[in-house]
Amino acid sequence: MTEEEELAALNAILSLASGTEDPAVATREILALVSRCFAPKNALIAFQNPESGRLEIEASVGLPPDAEPTFSPGQGVPGWVAWHAKPLLVPDSPADLRSRPMVKGTRSEMAAPILLPNGQVLGVVALEHDLVGRYAELDLAHLVRVAESSALVLNRLWELRHLRGKARQL
Repeated sequence: MTEEEELAALNAILSLASGTEDPAVATREILALVSRCFAPKNALIAFQNPESGRLEIEASVGLPPDAEPTFSPGQGVPGWVAWHAKPLLVPDSPADLRSRPMVKGTRSEMAAPILLPNGQVLGVVALEHDLVGRYAELDLAHLVRVAESSALVLNRLWELRHLRGKARQL
């Protein structure tokens, strides 16, 4: 991803704040954008359930229909990223003990946390590919910025939905 592509992607994500009222629609659009930019074999956005602490897949691309829909804290690359609130690049998945790929044949992975402004983990955006070394540190830096922008937009949409619900009650 070039800097121009990143700026275009960030602009597209931020425009979702005024382009939709539905966080689920925004999540799917963010994942579609991530898929176009990074060309993963499969990708997902999972949100942390505040009651169970588990990551629950909200949107995915390329996952088999029988894929496990949740991750335990610390499980696999997405679970590790959520647990530690840090991005992770795994250039050689079979050689990394943190790796538990969603799709057989995965050889490289990267994931970034979706963090609220207070540092709380909202979720994770994770990518897998079937080529060893497919992603580099620069790719991870781009993904982190995409995740940061996504967090701002999604948090705003959820807050607006909550306020609209309160307004209807009044």
